[in-house]
Amino acid sequence: CAGYDGTDACYGDSGSPLMTSVNNLWTCTGIVSSGRGCGQSSLYTRVSAFQSFIQGIIGS
Repeated sequence: CAGYDGTDACYGDSGSPLMTSVNNLWTCTGIVSSGRGCGQSSLYTRVSAFQSFIQGIIGS
């Protein structure tokens, strides 16, 4: 789960990052995949599940 009540992705946001901050270090932890409408529940793709693939494409 991500976000708060009434705060979530909206139409046209697919492909946008879900950013999280840990110890003031921002990381892209998810990518907006789909949703039910503005401010409602959305589905995110977990970036860490594809980390090896991404690193293979962009390099270290």
